[in-house]
Order: sequence, then structure tokens, then C-alpha cells
Amino acid sequence: MKKSKAAVILVLILAALAGLAYYASLILSSTGIGEDMSIPLGLDLSGGVSITYQVMDENPSAEDMSDTIYKLQRRVESYSTEASVYQVGDDRITVEIPGVTDATAILEELGNPGSLEFQLSDGTVFMTGDQVADAQAATTTDNYGNRQYIVQLTLTEEGGEICGEGTAERAAG
Repeated sequence: MKKSKAAVILVLILAALAGLAYYASLILSSTGIGEDMSIPLGLDLSGGVSITYQVMDENPSAEDMSDTIYKLQRRVESYSTEASVYQVGDDRITVEIPGVTDATAILEELGNPGSLEFQLSDGTVFMTGDQVADAQAATTTDNYGNRQYIVQLTLTEEGGEICGEGTAERAAG
């Protein structure tokens, strides 16, 4: 009788383990863990675009290189979260974007300089960066002693007139 009782207990334990294994496999398959789709593929496995830029100026500063890398990284994030931008040597920057196929479109977009627009609340552009002569980051302190970061703009003569007209219309309206 002891052997039959032991056999029943062994069968129950095996059934419980089989049930747990089945349940675990359902959980893992529904979350994608352990499946191919959860492994990010790089350029070597999924293909993609690799671009290396050569700096035209001799001896670029480390700050300029870092700033350019940051700006390129922000621009390529829209293509892939796996994109990487890094410095190669003293005067080259490599951009790698896995999973994309149209290198020409990416080269055109990354090659275009950024632009600045001043818009009204309805989205109408009333002034562009062409009317800005200079811009500098600065700090100011408010009446409560809080430090605030601002951008100081120096406008061209045309920009000053456009901005003056725009603010006069808003104040009147």
C-alpha cells in the first residue's frame, strides 16, 4: 500500500510540474520574452544604413564634435531607437541606423541644416531664423531670486520691424 500511495503522490507532483511548465510557457510567449522579436538586431543582422561624416575644418574642438554628435543623435532617433552616433578618430562621426533601407532619404534629411521659425498660436509663421543676427544662452534671476535660463536674441533690422509689428498686433488684438 505504501508503494501505491507513493506512486499517486509522484503522479500528482509530476502533473503539478507539467501544469506549471505549461503556464510558464504561456506567460513567456505572450510577453515575447525569449522569442526572436525581443532581440534587437544590429546592422550586421538586419541591415541598415551606416554613414561616416568627415569634418571639413582642421582640428575641430571636442565641444563642437560633442555638440554635433548630440544633434545628429536627436535627429536619427525618429528612424530607430537602436540608432547610434559616435566619434571615430579626431575628425569623423559615424551614424548607424539599423533596419532602414532608404539611405538617400536619410542622407538628404541629415544633410539639411536645422531651421528656426517663430509662429503665432494658430501655426502661422511670421518670422524665420534669417532675421536673427545672434543668439546666446544666458541666465537671469527673477524677483524671488530664482535662476532662469533664457535665450538672448539679437534681431536684424528687418527682424526687429517684423517682431515689433507682430507684438503690436497681438497687444492691440
